[in-house]
Amino acid sequence: EFGWYDSHGENVTVVGDSGPFEADFHMEKCAYGIEIQSFPCLRSDEPFRIEPLYTWEEEGVCPRSIIHDTQNGLYKMWATCQARGKTLWCYLQSQDFINWERPRLGLVEFDGNKENNLILSDRPLGNIFYDPGDKDNPWKWIAESTMTREELDAYREKYGDEWDPKADRRDVVTKTHVGDSNMIACVRGGVSRDGFVWKTLEEPLVVEHSDTIVNAYYDEHLQKYVGYFRD
Repeated sequence: EFGWYDSHGENVTVVGDSGPFEADFHMEKCAYGIEIQSFPCLRSDEPFRIEPLYTWEEEGVCPRSIIHDTQNGLYKMWATCQARGKTLWCYLQSQDFINWERPRLGLVEFDGNKENNLILSDRPLGNIFYDPGDKDNPWKWIAESTMTREELDAYREKYGDEWDPKADRRDVVTKTHVGDSNMIACVRGGVSRDGFVWKTLEEPLVVEHSDTIVNAYYDEHLQKYVGYFRD
């Protein structure tokens, strides 16, 4: 147990403007004997910034995920770039984290030309990680998302009660940043063979409320996927 629990032993979260004012914080069955070391931070002389070089990124490049690929020693970046009021997804790579190359992928046409580093995806990417156990689609992403009530009905018909009722955010649907009354929170994922052409999985990974950043990785020791969510 690690979290806030009410008098009935149920895990509770903040919903709207209520509680958990009557709940207690439990820390039983937690890991112990862990030593934490702190290291001084190193600050670069200049802020981290990718300077726009080409027309498809003329309005800026915004890094989204960066991974160090130990197989080839490259830092790999997936980013959004803006041009002419549009947001596009692109891929960059670097050997030193300072100089970033834009490999010509030949996937997406821009101004009648595919000689660019734009990538293909059927929806915005989430946080990307590498799965060494999947030989077909080792690159994966995970992100918070939403689903309609019709999609939830189909999900429950297939999986029964394997969902968290807190995902139904009827309490906050009036807030503009959340969505309309059909909004059901969930966590979705996508896969790719090469990190350049992406496909979103048809079903959500889980149906539960997870706010803001979601991260995951494949634990080779456990041989399981491990995710970090903000419930």
